[in-house]
Amino acid sequence: MLFPDAILQARYQIVRELGNGGMGRVYLARDTRLGDRLVAVKENTTSSADAIAQFETEAVLLAMLNHPNLPRVSDHFVETHSQYLVMDYIEGEDLDATVKRAGALTETAALPWMMQVLGAVEYLHGQRPPIIHRDIKPGNIKVTPGGKAVLVDFGIAKLQIEGTATMVGARGITPGYTPPEQYDQHTDERSDVYALGATFYTLLTGQIPPASTLRTSGRASLAPPRQLRPALSSRVGAVIMRALELDARQRWQSARDMRLALQGQAVPAPVKWARTNRIIWASVASAVVLIALIALSAGGGVPGYVPAATPSPAPSAPRLGEERVFGSGAMVYVPAGDFKMGSNTNWNDEKPQHRVALDGYWIDKTEVTNAQYAKCVTAGACSAPVSLLSYTRPHYYLNAQYSNYPVIYVSWNDAQNFCGWDGKRLPTEAEWEKAARGTDGRVYPWGNEFEKSRLNSIDGGAGDTTTIGSYPQGASPYGALDMAGNVWEWVADRYSDTYYQNAPTLDPKGPDSGSSRVLRGGSYDFGAASARASGRIGSKGPLMYNYVGFRCAGSG
Repeated sequence: MLFPDAILQARYQIVRELGNGGMGRVYLARDTRLGDRLVAVKENTTSSADAIAQFETEAVLLAMLNHPNLPRVSDHFVETHSQYLVMDYIEGEDLDATVKRAGALTETAALPWMMQVLGAVEYLHGQRPPIIHRDIKPGNIKVTPGGKAVLVDFGIAKLQIEGTATMVGARGITPGYTPPEQYDQHTDERSDVYALGATFYTLLTGQIPPASTLRTSGRASLAPPRQLRPALSSRVGAVIMRALELDARQRWQSARDMRLALQGQAVPAPVKWARTNRIIWASVASAVVLIALIALSAGGGVPGYVPAATPSPAPSAPRLGEERVFGSGAMVYVPAGDFKMGSNTNWNDEKPQHRVALDGYWIDKTEVTNAQYAKCVTAGACSAPVSLLSYTRPHYYLNAQYSNYPVIYVSWNDAQNFCGWDGKRLPTEAEWEKAARGTDGRVYPWGNEFEKSRLNSIDGGAGDTTTIGSYPQGASPYGALDMAGNVWEWVADRYSDTYYQNAPTLDPKGPDSGSSRVLRGGSYDFGAASARASGRIGSKGPLMYNYVGFRCAGSG
């Protein structure tokens, strides 16, 4: 606990405590470097791995965002073994307190605030990958003295990546505002739509809707808001009732649709959801490093550094799958030729399957390890991973026991910098896929049938990273290991879900613009769909996860 006048980072002077809960405390403080500007300092008071991950998730999510109805993060640090997050101080009262103090609001008073929050949620869902707040409720909406509504508390928000599993703890459940699918560990944009409807319902009626589980079981029913407040307009009543549909397919399919409906505009037909969408933890650490990384431009290597070796081929012509040591590790050779890239039957961003021709190249036999990466850090060429943890291990990086495990908590820039320091580069997406599946269009590195014994995935039960090369039976046709499972891998390309529709057939290098980078290969907490050689997802380059690493490549 911090007391008034305490100083953090020789900068933030505590004024008073603003509030506290099971996960931490929030303080009002002065930023003495910026003219005593008032800021909010959030302190994580728990030490569990999950709590640390949730706190760091909030930091990285907010650091990415820039919207007038969302708070901004300006700093994140660790001091005396505690985590702190510095953000805008939002002066005002939250809407839960407002309703408790003044009772149900009029439609005229509540509607402008809800429209602002809908705009913020629409912005969140428009990120790539989308950000799902998962805890929208009146207590998480503050209204400033100037009348601006700000959506706060991103402690359980998630980045949505399609086809992946989510973990939802007790903090993800607020009866009355939580949709039924969130109890069942599945959430997407429509889950936030339900919470928006429940919030609007509470503001206008002064009552919290019955828990969705009680409604689903038939033990409670939802009274229409106009039954409780006859003065409400029929339009608003109908919009709320549709938002609170128990079946997500019957709700407004997006915050934008809900906003348009409240404005009386025509709403497009519901989106057809082709496959289950789930959420993953975006577990990252020390956003002090992260925020600096966001400002970094893409680049590789360190001026004046000459690696011990480079992936230039020896005088004799390399053969398919030949193994040689370049830089810090072994590489295998992939000969020139074409292969089938993508898939016609799986995720839409893999379509259409098309032939791609590549020159010969080398690719790391295994993912880059903690020990290899640490050498780059020691040389001053790489930034240290932002956390020492792995998913289940409190001391992972710089622990000799895990020196031969894949490095994690590294950004796309970190991966690119390491490869440049090692005299290599990140593989293109096409190079990665050919190295994983060969030229016969196989689904997995070993063939067309999923076999959980051939990789470290959620199906095998390892529950965390494993030593590189632990699954030799899952080797690709060229001898590359762990190209399915263990950790997702950064590749060089920017991500676009429509790129394959007009991609070049000769050595494609991805779109020329875009804020997301491609991840390939699945990981220990993903399943068969993500382990496919053609599977691909996008993620913001500065983000860092406990299930993402990389491997390098070199021209042949």
